[in-house]
Amino acid sequence: HGEAPMDVLFLGKLYGGTYEAGGTFHRTGDAFLLPISLSQLNLESLARDLPPLKKAQITGAISAKLVARKNSLGFDVEGTAESSRLSLNAQQEQLVSPALDFKTDFKALTIKRFATVWRGSRVSGEGNAGIANPQNDHLSLRGRIERLSLAGFSDRIAAVRSEGLSAVAGGSWVLSGSRENPELRFTLSSPSLRAATRKLSLSGILLTGRATLSSLFLEQLRFSLGKTPFSLAGSIQWPRNNNGIAWDITGRFSGFPVATLRQQGIISSDVAGTLNGEIALTQRANSPLSSNRLRLSKSSLTSRGVYLRDINGSITQSGKTFSLQKIQGNVGEGRIELTGSI
Repeated sequence: HGEAPMDVLFLGKLYGGTYEAGGTFHRTGDAFLLPISLSQLNLESLARDLPPLKKAQITGAISAKLVARKNSLGFDVEGTAESSRLSLNAQQEQLVSPALDFKTDFKALTIKRFATVWRGSRVSGEGNAGIANPQNDHLSLRGRIERLSLAGFSDRIAAVRSEGLSAVAGGSWVLSGSRENPELRFTLSSPSLRAATRKLSLSGILLTGRATLSSLFLEQLRFSLGKTPFSLAGSIQWPRNNNGIAWDITGRFSGFPVATLRQQGIISSDVAGTLNGEIALTQRANSPLSSNRLRLSKSSLTSRGVYLRDINGSITQSGKTFSLQKIQGNVGEGRIELTGSI
């Protein structure tokens, strides 16, 4: 009656689930505060009326507790939403127990907190995103990832299965850019990585980099093999038009004991020494063969009583062919130089 507030209550079914909304409408200025409870809404059904959700190809059921508010400052909705499991069908991924605490005025989305379990690891974060204008749909999200296990990627990375790779990492991430062209920056660390089939173990692993929809840039990858520190950098290109993955990675090492190669059965058991130098690993998208290069500097080798010191030069590998490019070194009071292919 007149200017008196009006209490309302709505109950019903919506997109395969149920809803309940009740609150008070203040007629002055058309202000209202309306709590809303949603239970088990089917996202596949909801996507028929929401093109962005249909494009994202997210399926599952969500429940939410929201508050819709209108006052002199405008209209907004805030609350929490959760699900037991969501499927990201375009990426063939699943999110377990996702939960979101957010607020939106339908121009921008503020994520106070979100958390989920992805491939066995826990991902959490916060941030904001523009949602009204496709030309200004900026992303600014940051968070952490915990207990990221290589075992969870055995279906995507063949080497995890074939080499028996195992490692558990954690770190931080920042997602920026736009929905059409996002960029992910990350820092990950792990105490160790093991390759069961080769009895190989790396320690003190630190990886910083960034990823786009088509590339992965390794700004720094540091680890130790035995007591020898390695530092790598480079880029990896994702498959395009089924051309396969391409990569270009370079690195440095110092004081690497040849005994490690002997333990792997790569070289003869009677060879010892220390290697210093640089490595370059290259794979072209359209090529079935990788191309790798080892450049030695001031290295030494001992075999069957022969001591070769101050070794410099390069060894390149393409497929099953190894090329020696001016390998030079000192033996006793003389000098040796090798060039050729194996």
